[in-house]
Amino acid sequence: MAQDNLGRRAYDAELERLQAEAEDSRMTDPAQIRRLYTAVITHLQAQNAQLHQKLITDPLTGLFNRNTLLERLNAAQREADQLGIPYSVVFADLDDFKKVNEGYGHPIGDRVLQDAATTIRGIVRSDDVLAYRYGGEEVLLVAPRTDETQAARLVERVADEFRKARVGEGYLGHAITITAGAASWHKGMTPAQVIEAANYGMRERKKAGKDGHYLAKRGEIPLK
Repeated sequence: MAQDNLGRRAYDAELERLQAEAEDSRMTDPAQIRRLYTAVITHLQAQNAQLHQKLITDPLTGLFNRNTLLERLNAAQREADQLGIPYSVVFADLDDFKKVNEGYGHPIGDRVLQDAATTIRGIVRSDDVLAYRYGGEEVLLVAPRTDETQAARLVERVADEFRKARVGEGYLGHAITITAGAASWHKGMTPAQVIEAANYGMRERKKAGKDGHYLAKRGEIPLK
């Protein structure tokens, strides 16, 4: 709604400016006036598209933000509740990222985050699986209509291909890695619990060693 109001105010202001310009220049040719109106509308549409992009994405990484994440999860949850179709979440964390910021400074840390985000988007290049910035160095993937077997393949592919990409090597002299956990929805689970389960999987993998993946299966997840 706020976006619509902003767009409407900008549209009205631009039309007022155009009207004043037409009166000042004694513009009378209808074709010329239509061209000007078309140019204004096109400009405002482009501005609205840019504003929409800012509202749904994280400004640093370009990944979708948490507001968009909630919308996506709620849609997947409705489908799961109504039709019994599961969805899955991957919870990925950049390993030892705090050391990057402390040792190389935040500007380099930001570049590494941006490269990591670009890499993850490339790995899951799909209309169905989308990546979201969840925290400082945490990325969530939401995969609708995905069961545990499919989630296991997804989290393995994300961790393995990220390792092969050698993210950050050009800035740090060594590559950073990710540790990722995955979990799937089961009857009675909420979106928050699916995220919690995927986070549990990530933590379990870190206990065994970073730079890897872990699928948190039904029955082993201590949900609140």
